[in-house]
Amino acid sequence: GTNRLTNEELFDLYRLAIASRQLSVPQGAEFYLRQEFQDVEDVYETSGTDDIERAGEDAGAVDIFVKGIESTAATTTATFYGVGQLMLVDNLPLVEVESVSVGGTVYVEDTDYEVVYDTSGVSGSVRARDGIRFLASATTTPDVGEQVEIAYTYNQLITRLQANEESPAVGVDGQDKLHRQGAQVDIYLTATLTVKGNFTPSLIQGFCENLITEFINGTLGLGDNLEPSDIQREVRSLTGVDNFRITRLSTSPSDTGVLDPVEIEPKQYAFIEEANLVINLG
Repeated sequence: GTNRLTNEELFDLYRLAIASRQLSVPQGAEFYLRQEFQDVEDVYETSGTDDIERAGEDAGAVDIFVKGIESTAATTTATFYGVGQLMLVDNLPLVEVESVSVGGTVYVEDTDYEVVYDTSGVSGSVRARDGIRFLASATTTPDVGEQVEIAYTYNQLITRLQANEESPAVGVDGQDKLHRQGAQVDIYLTATLTVKGNFTPSLIQGFCENLITEFINGTLGLGDNLEPSDIQREVRSLTGVDNFRITRLSTSPSDTGVLDPVEIEPKQYAFIEEANLVINLG
């Protein structure tokens, strides 16, 4: 059997158990959110002035960054008053604008209008100011006074978390907790794969793509750096892999080098799109 715990070890376990149930401390908040909201993948709570832009005007400011999403479709109708006007969406935080139209006229993103994401100290939250703005260089714009329909998706998980936080049973006196969507850092990865004989190259290639995607998007959490050696370890665990050489690992579509490591801030998480993962057979 195992050795009996010392009094000091028992006390540490007791203290941890108490902390995990106190919503006023980071461990307690994370434990609660993970337990009550299944789409919450990771949590980072901070109240330091270096991390919170609104701390100077809100002494009780506590930001809770979340990795997780409930992508929900919505439509906002806004009145057009002129070029350069910020037309806000109703549901926040904004994930993606699907279309902008007036009647049968559909406008083109980055040609007629731009999507605007809040970059202030409340970005990624229900207090953000996200929306669209028609460009002065637009090919065509609505007439003043016309109703513009904005179809979009927003992260309903953040909305639900904030509503829950503001309920009397959960809120903590003296703290202004704001749930915010963690910032996604796009990863660009290119590699050359050599497959052992007697294995189907395209099959092993597909396994590698799935494994890397799951590792980056599923295993890594907020603040987890991405190391080339970690990717190598995951890939080389597959039977049939003879060699795997990373030729590009970056966070910019224009950067073709290999970052070692890819540094991720506590508020951020790494994510790789299918189009940004290229594995060539060698």
